[in-house]
Amino acid sequence: PLPLPLPPSFITTSSAPPTTTISSIPTGSSSVARTSGLPAASSRFFARCSQHTKVCMAYVPEFIRQEQQGYQPLAMAPRGENDPDAEQHLLPAHPPVAPQNSRPFSLKESGITLASILIGLLVGAMLSFSNMYFGLQTGWVTMGSLQSALLGYGLCRLFKITPFNTHHHVIMQTTAVAAATLPLAGGFVSVLPALAMLDHPFHVTGGQLWLWSLAVAFFGVFFAVPLRNQLILREQLRFPSGTATAEMIKVLQQHTRDAERRRRRRSAPSSHALLSNSSSSPPSSSTSIDQEVLLQAQQRHLQTQAGTSSHSSEIGQSDHPAYGGTSNTDDSFDRSFTANPESELLPDEETDNDAERDRSDPHLPTGPQVSARKQWRLLMISFGLSGFYEFIAYFLPVLKRIPVLGTGVAFEWGWALTPSPSYIGQGMIMGFRVAASQMAGALFAWTLVGPLVRDAGWAPGPVADSNTGAAGWLVWFSLAVIFGESLASLGVVVVRTVRAVHMHRRGAYTVAADTAGHPSHQVPSWVWQSGLAVSTLLCSVICAVLFSMPWYEPVLGVVLAMLVAFLAIRALGQTDLNPVSGVGKLSQLVFGGVSPGNPVASLVAGGLAEAAAMQAGDMMQDLKTGFLLHASPRGQFYAQLLGSAASIFIAIAAWELYSSAYVIPGPEFAVPSAHLWLNMAKALSGATLPPHLLPFCLVGGLVAGAVPIAEAVWPALEPYMPSAVAFGIGMYLSPYWTIPRFAGALIALIWQKKDPTHYSSLMIVVASGLVLGEGLLSIVAALMTSQHVPLWSCAGCQPGACPSECFSPSNSSH
Repeated sequence: PLPLPLPPSFITTSSAPPTTTISSIPTGSSSVARTSGLPAASSRFFARCSQHTKVCMAYVPEFIRQEQQGYQPLAMAPRGENDPDAEQHLLPAHPPVAPQNSRPFSLKESGITLASILIGLLVGAMLSFSNMYFGLQTGWVTMGSLQSALLGYGLCRLFKITPFNTHHHVIMQTTAVAAATLPLAGGFVSVLPALAMLDHPFHVTGGQLWLWSLAVAFFGVFFAVPLRNQLILREQLRFPSGTATAEMIKVLQQHTRDAERRRRRRSAPSSHALLSNSSSSPPSSSTSIDQEVLLQAQQRHLQTQAGTSSHSSEIGQSDHPAYGGTSNTDDSFDRSFTANPESELLPDEETDNDAERDRSDPHLPTGPQVSARKQWRLLMISFGLSGFYEFIAYFLPVLKRIPVLGTGVAFEWGWALTPSPSYIGQGMIMGFRVAASQMAGALFAWTLVGPLVRDAGWAPGPVADSNTGAAGWLVWFSLAVIFGESLASLGVVVVRTVRAVHMHRRGAYTVAADTAGHPSHQVPSWVWQSGLAVSTLLCSVICAVLFSMPWYEPVLGVVLAMLVAFLAIRALGQTDLNPVSGVGKLSQLVFGGVSPGNPVASLVAGGLAEAAAMQAGDMMQDLKTGFLLHASPRGQFYAQLLGSAASIFIAIAAWELYSSAYVIPGPEFAVPSAHLWLNMAKALSGATLPPHLLPFCLVGGLVAGAVPIAEAVWPALEPYMPSAVAFGIGMYLSPYWTIPRFAGALIALIWQKKDPTHYSSLMIVVASGLVLGEGLLSIVAALMTSQHVPLWSCAGCQPGACPSECFSPSNSSH
């Protein structure tokens, strides 16, 4: 190979100008006439010089254009330590292609392709069924942005979908999140069961279910669009889940680029072999090889100009500020990245993102990276383990609740073992602070307060009875704790919002440069304005007709939903906690005065606020991801709309599957979140509270409300403060759900202390597999239940903990 020094303007800044070596260039050319009288070696030398010159000339237009645009076009990249020809190759570190979205908007340029949308919908459907299953059990719903990015990447690699660059990845992830969260945003795990449990039940079924889903599926998406400029560009709120997802996409795409580089190096012949071949063959025999090399160089140049080379484009987007790899607008994204694994969590419908997560656990690689293949393998192993448990537990129901402390008083108060891998995974994602707070709430409620209330005669019914038993009494108490913390948190957000408005008027903000590129990548004002107007009108009409409400009540409900959703989004951007349940209860409180004595209107208003906060929050997290990766906001907006439309069909299918196979509420699905909503509606309608409850509620609410205020005043105390919302959740959830969560959080804590490197790279992978395995295999279990597939044995089962067929007279296996 011949060393060819580059002009100084094309060399990256370093201590000494590097020297590039062009290898793997066939030598000898019949296009160079051999001068008679010169030795054969001299002729071959001139032939090689001619070919090197031709290849270099093919790059000249690139160099000139890059120099004019001020890019650093070339850098030296080593082939690798294990390469026998350990030499320098001419590899573009910052490829000569402008960011995709620097051109006018088009579906292709924004990353919207049939493959990215379909993969996003597939991943979103899996997450939606999982969310419906766990939401009906305990109220736990995950936003799933990290899981979507990981699963979608694996599926695209599995099906060899190309191109799949960063922008396709963002569109896929946005579509998946939009399709996954309607079980919560649509009230399937909260508002709808609560309506069915009223004294005068209101069952939303059939066509009414479709109308309700249509009413709440879109207006939160349109409402979020104009907030991007204020919250992301001006105030530059961090939105930790969105930032974490951007970093994960960046890491996964880097794996793809590294694998492609290795593949190219393995397939490229070494320069020594080419030289030896050229010395043993006549110059005329290399004409076709020479033309092929020139053709490939020209094709690479044309692809680069057209932006069609996905791998080259990806290198630039990751490594160069002009492509979104390094931006001064978000320092946290450029530094060694750490974030909360629990930022993905919406633990318990009542807190969703607002079950305050432990904010100290890094869940993204900050040290040595683990290969994508190993991550995918661990995901499949954990997925299979969790799915196997769900499958076997169908035939052996005792595995759902093992009476390790006997079948007496301990079992009656919920102290049994549920060795569910999915709940262990949930605990790993939550973090130790949240899981420990839930465990403390369970111990406080189910070993101290509950027995005290029963012995005093304040809850004389069976423990599990939601009206006269200790479980119902504890739901009221936990509602006061959760509501007190939610109100105080919203108060803190209001104070911060007023301060932000004051700073904005003073011009204290430094507006971040918009990474969207061409103006056509912004969502046109007339699109989101008209969409917001139409969706608001549609929602108001449907709610007025469906629930027999005066026309002004649903209109007021939508307006109120947008106001409280704005507070929720600000809280989400600052803390990664989306208090959707808190804003829902606040709307219920307002409608207690607007429509007194009407629990249906109260529940509908709360459902609208929850939908707006959930959808707008998801949209803002996704827009933050796109901002960091220089994706098209308009493309993400369209992907969100497509995902939201598909979520109607997916969520209804999941609801119909589980509601037809199981009794709701029942042993399998107790829907504890619905009881909180129902009690709030009853209280605002003048229902009589259980005896001696009010003093407990006042004290619990005040103490819980003091926690977020103390954290805001003394931020240094936050890591040592319990999560009041998680404490309240532990109070109303049966302990057998909390125990495996606490075990999972403890496992994650030990793993982090013993092996922080692999923990940061693999924890979220393992936890996601554990959660999704049982969630998806629950579809199979529901189908077997609906088809009455016989059980293997009911040995050890107790009433209320196992299917009813275990206690039928015809069953002999019990």
